[in-house]
Amino acid sequence: MTGPLTDEVLRRSLANVLEEAAFVFTEPTDGPSPAAQEALIARLAFRGDHVGELWLVVPEELGWTLAANMLGIEDRSEARAASVDATGELLNILGGVLVEACWGQGVRCDFGTPTVARGDWPESELLALRRVTLIAEDEQRVDLAVHCKEEA
Repeated sequence: MTGPLTDEVLRRSLANVLEEAAFVFTEPTDGPSPAAQEALIARLAFRGDHVGELWLVVPEELGWTLAANMLGIEDRSEARAASVDATGELLNILGGVLVEACWGQGVRCDFGTPTVARGDWPESELLALRRVTLIAEDEQRVDLAVHCKEEA
């Protein structure tokens, strides 16, 4: 079943991908919780029938958990080293899920390569985008934002 790119579709897709790919369980929140200062900021451009960019922002420590769970890493320093790649891969998975959920399997959509950077939480930049926030384990905030427009 496909439909428009709504906040509910974003929330549900993010929660499902985090749970199924990384064994991270989340809860919806009515408003954003305080942002972690140290974040992994993943961005993924897409182009086709729709053009835009997805953002996934997680606390750096949650990125370590994502890497450990996705890759079966037990050593904390190895998980930290793999967190950038794991966060980018999670955004790749999420991109595919969102395209299919909103526009169906036959839609033309090419993804770029995800970029992931460490930095301060990009609060002001996310405000300009459609954004949903979930709360993960240990009250860690996860933001998914999207900018999308129809291809001209």
